[in-house]
Amino acid sequence: MIHATATVPFTPRANPLPALTDRQVEVMVLIAEDFCVKEIASKLNLSPKTVEHHRTTIYSRTGCHSAVALTRWAIARGYVLLPKVL
Repeated sequence: MIHATATVPFTPRANPLPALTDRQVEVMVLIAEDFCVKEIASKLNLSPKTVEHHRTTIYSRTGCHSAVALTRWAIARGYVLLPKVL
């Protein structure tokens, strides 16, 4: 018995990760580490308004609507590592 197999041309999928700038990744990691906007601004030498803008852009690009959701998203993609529990 001969089985016919259909060949489907390989088409690479678009990158499923949103394009985040290096600065946005820095802000995202600090949000995930529970720093507030003023603390992030101070650590990165930015204005709080700039941090707010980055946060809005990050939420939009990741589809997250809260810091908790963003933290889970970042952990799932390896941006943030959980500490080992003994």
